[in-house]
Amino acid sequence: MRDKPESIKNNDFHDKLYDEIKADKKERKTVKVLHLSDPHPDFEYFEGSNANCGKPVCCRIDDGLAEKPEDFAPKYGHPNCDAPSIVLESAFEYLRSFSEEDKPDLILWTGDNTPHDVWK
Repeated sequence: MRDKPESIKNNDFHDKLYDEIKADKKERKTVKVLHLSDPHPDFEYFEGSNANCGKPVCCRIDDGLAEKPEDFAPKYGHPNCDAPSIVLESAFEYLRSFSEEDKPDLILWTGDNTPHDVWK
């Protein structure tokens, strides 16, 4: 924390903590953590639908089909949309492919999971 805000300029807690860890020659086990946050899966996502519908979330069949190529909702998602279920499915499939040695020791799932379809 080289550029500390003025309010904590004289607080060396982090610096001292890191110095203590560096000086300590104990063997430390590495803990592998997988952090999943805010997946927002949308089970109504429809590839080819309008991704620029003007609502808080698009890419559903009731948004109509895209008329222009730049409005096309692609298979793996669009920034104006919540994630198609295939994204989460492929993430879990990838996780299942890990060797025993590479599997995380801990999985943290944080954030919210619901789609942004606030009108429902």
